Amino acid sequence: MVSDYASLPPLPANGSNNGAAATDITRETKMIGSIRTTTVSAWGLSIGYKLRSDCWGKGYATRAITAFLEMYWSRRRLAPRSEVVVLPEVQASAGGQTRQGDDGPSVPTGDLDTRLLAKGNGATRDAESDVDREDQVEVTHLIAQVDLENVGSMKVCEKCGGRLVAVEKECIKVWRFAEMRDMAVWRFDKPSDSLPSQA
Repeated sequence: MVSDYASLPPLPANGSNNGAAATDITRETKMIGSIRTTTVSAWGLSIGYKLRSDCWGKGYATRAITAFLEMYWSRRRLAPRSEVVVLPEVQASAGGQTRQGDDGPSVPTGDLDTRLLAKGNGATRDAESDVDREDQVEVTHLIAQVDLENVGSMKVCEKCGGRLVAVEKECIKVWRFAEMRDMAVWRFDKPSDSLPSQA
């Protein structure tokens, strides 16, 4: 696992901070969240994130995910086809479901692009040597699945350039709820200026 930490400002030298010794100042770095892309979903490779509740509403998640996506898309990413390509049963099960509510637009989930199912489509591109790389393809989108009632995360996905593509009804059991939960499916596409030309 790779971690990047922001360095703390240097402590002042003895005598340079109005008489207080540098040893009197204690600094502590605490992790407030994490971002990962290791989870596979039926929609493709997922991006997931967590943030300590005392840090909600301060823009940290939006800034962190924006920076993460910039770094993630800055180089070519390959993954096994089975982890990236949308499965046909997802396309079939999504038909006709919609999200309705006062907190966002209604999104018909049956309008998902069927080209996602085809080999070598806009969702993925074949690596130069599929056979040598065990049928790997280039990752050109990430998926975030968000509980519909998690308004904060829904806003984060929107602010970070995500596109709401579907709602899965009663699809996941979240530990703190007794019932199965509806999940919004957000898609983060690789920026077109990062895509190699397909001439």
